[in-house]
Order: sequence, then structure tokens, then C-alpha cells
Amino acid sequence: MTQYTTVLSAARAMLNGGANFHAEMAKHLNKAGHAPAALINELARAWDKRYKCEAKLTDTGWKFKDADGTRHDAAQKQWDREVRPYDATPKSARGGANSKQQDAVAKLVAAYGKLTAAERRRFLKSI
Repeated sequence: MTQYTTVLSAARAMLNGGANFHAEMAKHLNKAGHAPAALINELARAWDKRYKCEAKLTDTGWKFKDADGTRHDAAQKQWDREVRPYDATPKSARGGANSKQQDAVAKLVAAYGKLTAAERRRFLKSI
């Protein structure tokens, strides 16, 4: 028996719990792979109690907010990973987050384009 016995036991329970959840969900899915709306609604209520936040059904699915109206990231991410695939509510047509950041090469090319001919020659000699 190691000093980590209780942690390992809790980890196994967590992993088995996730597998059991998905196995139970599979029993309630229709041919399209969606669960009944009543089940999804009850799960949303369980989520808002567990994370102590507010669950609200929108046109694009359940959203979880803190008391001040900001997104509750932990609840939303867990919901999106575990339950959202079973929800028949249409997803946003907007898609996922779009990063406005340029990668390092794009920045370098843009900076290179702003150099004068002499600066370009000097830069190319340096590399």
C-alpha cells in the first residue's frame, strides 16, 4: 500500500465515472446521436448546481454564466466536452474562436517588406 492509495482510488473513480456516464447516455440517444431535451435540461441544472453558476438555454445551446454575467469557463468547457455532443440544439454558425495573432514567420515577412533595399541587403548578409 503506497502513500498515494487514496489519490489513485479517486482517480480511478473519476475515470470510471466518465466511462459510466457515456455508457448511460448511449442508452438514451436517438439515431442522430442526440439525447432527449428533457435529459439535457436536467443535466444543465446539475451543472449549474455543481459549479454554482447560472445555466441559460440560448439559440445555440446551454451557456453557463457567473452571477456577474461573465462566462463560467470551467462549467462551459466541461459541458462542451461531455454533454454538448449529445445536444440537438443547433450550434453557432459563427464557428470557433478565431485568433487575430500572426505567427512569427508572418510577422517577420511583414517587417522584411517594410525595409529599404539597403536594409534588406544588410539583413540578408547577417543571416
